[in-house]
Amino acid sequence: MLKNNLLLTLFVALSISAFSQSLIFAELTGSPTLNTTGWNLTGAAAIGDTGGDPDANPDELILTNNVGTSSGGAFYSQPIEYLSALKSLTEQTVDRCLCS
Repeated sequence: MLKNNLLLTLFVALSISAFSQSLIFAELTGSPTLNTTGWNLTGAAAIGDTGGDPDANPDELILTNNVGTSSGGAFYSQPIEYLSALKSLTEQTVDRCLCS
């Protein structure tokens, strides 16, 4: 019984790490202007255009200015129930593996 629990725990842990980047809880979208509704921009963070794409639309998040002491950040303004999301992802992963 202990061996089975250990194997299941190991299997779930490896499955979560394999699918960990598939959990998207928030994203920035918008064109021609990036929509930052629900996000807090701090420091030097701003919406603009870096010239790295073919258009001149302000559709890029610039976290810092091009200087050595600049800092900035973007934070989602709503708390995220990470454990609930992780539990859901774990259940989906186990269902996917057991049904395959």
